[in-house]
Amino acid sequence: MKASWYAAALNFFAHACVARHFDPEPRFVLGSMLPDLATMVASRHWTSNDERVTAGARNHHRADSVFHDHPVFVQMCAQARDALRSDGLARGPTLAVAHVGIELLIDGELAVDREAVAAFEQSLVVADDPSLVQWGEHASTANYQTLVRRLRSSALPTAYRDVEAVAPQLQRMLARRPRLAMAESDVPIVARWLARVQPEVARHARDIVHAVIAGVEQPAPSPSSRR
Repeated sequence: MKASWYAAALNFFAHACVARHFDPEPRFVLGSMLPDLATMVASRHWTSNDERVTAGARNHHRADSVFHDHPVFVQMCAQARDALRSDGLARGPTLAVAHVGIELLIDGELAVDREAVAAFEQSLVVADDPSLVQWGEHASTANYQTLVRRLRSSALPTAYRDVEAVAPQLQRMLARRPRLAMAESDVPIVARWLARVQPEVARHARDIVHAVIAGVEQPAPSPSSRR
């Protein structure tokens, strides 16, 4: 996730799916996920001298800028906010879950692509190389190493296909943000909503990612054309 929970942004596995279309090399795929991984270890202070890694990070930001305006995602989030509020979820958790929940379901749908999962797994193998990414703080380095080990041993991203697993995952993700945190009683509410919306997300997930890829392939407008 990015600076705001309300900004539309691909999740890290979806970034890997987009990135491998442009360059399947593991360092590039890792770079495409690094901005999200940095957020997960509560640090934005990372650098890399590896051109493949930094190119992947640039791909990440271009992909998010395209995804931000995708009309289907925007519409699904608006419908999700209405549904979750009607189900009794408080405003703060609703805003977060409506975005992040759909993002995780997109990841789950994309996880049926074995080549994409393989690219993701290979990127986590090279992530062990300390020469690829440098962190500004010792704690961030340790947290990053722990995160990489956890991702390698987890069932992600396939686990995102299980709404019963996604709901408590959302609770854990939001727990450190008091205004957005889910109560224990919210978990079954969110699980039921995820089950309802999952078929629609499945219908659109690949089209959304293909649209992001097409948008990233288009050259960025020159400064003069923006005036």
